[in-house]
Amino acid sequence: MAARVSAPAVRALLAALALWLASAAAPSLAEPVRWSAAIDAGSEFDSNIHRCEAERDDCAIEAAPLARSTAQLVASWRPSADHRLTVNGVGATKLYGTVAGGDEDSAALVASGHYQVRIPARDALLFARASYHDRFALTIGTPPGQVEQRNFSLASAELGLEVVGDAGHGLTLYGAARRFRYKPQADFDWRGEQYGVRYRNTFWRGDGDDDDSDGDEAGFGPGEGDLGAALTLSGGYWIERREFSGAALRRRDDCPDEVSDDACLVTSSARRADLAHKAEIELVYTGARIYSGRYEIEAIDSNSAGPYSQWRHWIELGVTTELLFDVFATAEVGVQLVRYQQPLVISDQSMEAPMDDIDVDALTSVDDERRSAASVHLARDLTSALAIEGRYDFHLSGFDSQQRAFRRHRVYLGLVYRLSAADPGR
Repeated sequence: MAARVSAPAVRALLAALALWLASAAAPSLAEPVRWSAAIDAGSEFDSNIHRCEAERDDCAIEAAPLARSTAQLVASWRPSADHRLTVNGVGATKLYGTVAGGDEDSAALVASGHYQVRIPARDALLFARASYHDRFALTIGTPPGQVEQRNFSLASAELGLEVVGDAGHGLTLYGAARRFRYKPQADFDWRGEQYGVRYRNTFWRGDGDDDDSDGDEAGFGPGEGDLGAALTLSGGYWIERREFSGAALRRRDDCPDEVSDDACLVTSSARRADLAHKAEIELVYTGARIYSGRYEIEAIDSNSAGPYSQWRHWIELGVTTELLFDVFATAEVGVQLVRYQQPLVISDQSMEAPMDDIDVDALTSVDDERRSAASVHLARDLTSALAIEGRYDFHLSGFDSQQRAFRRHRVYLGLVYRLSAADPGR
């Protein structure tokens, strides 16, 4: 049996290494603090504000307008040439303008800090990262609605090493201690450790004279047109152990085989424990347009009966290009397939998996949608600091036998204001 490292030991190691990284920053300040800020706000129309599946009689599908706003501040400081500290804060709100949508008003707060130390002799970076994400309802004086089921927080402390090789190869190894809190029901709170590896390589570059790779004219940033087109491959794998506060479920011994699991599951004497694996690969072509393709597979093995052990497949394709009048467009299509090891029609009781629609590894959206979707995003700079953007997305599920039918359309129009003091580079 492999040796097992306790969670307190992992957290103590991460804390000690983070303290060493901070103490290593003793050299005098080499550069002033660099920062950037962005505020965006706009109006949206949502065709399914409660995210109701079609088969649920207790959840009425309603449409409503809403107002969205997001504010972000990023600050970076180099105490010396080989040290860098970066902090990032994001706040987002979603406010509906109707009585039906009042119990869906919500907000999200995200804070993170990243400290890195360059090791010139090895062409490597040693880094420590901490982050906290909190989502909560803004309902005041009204009964909580569906939005309460999405209130959670996630804290993470990570330590890693990034090595850069010749010809653009990059390899990152990391370990993290994570804690998830599901606010409506403490049984779904968990803590655990995640260990992973990431790889990145730009294995092909076009020459600077390639007519299809004029990045400056396409507006993809300075220097990209000089390098020409590029093809980049990246991928990764992580494994995570999760220990839950609640008990694992089991099937009653006296329950007939023909009776479905949702009528036969009871709690056991053991705590629920999951082992999650995830692997992904992405290919990106950057030229006059940007094309991308990504595939993810995630497997969760749980000691609990019910809809917890599962396989998830995610396939995503995207393209970014410039249209007329300096308008940039990004179109993406993502398809998700879910396979449960113990398929059943999930009931609405306490045994229901509340995290099925929460992607705790991509916590950037106030909605945290994780369904098959298609989207189009349009943006145009009005001034050097002000831009206008529009977005349409369509989320769906239920085209296979193990998911309920779900449809949701959203249309958004808003403004983005940016202010920054540019960083000269890493």
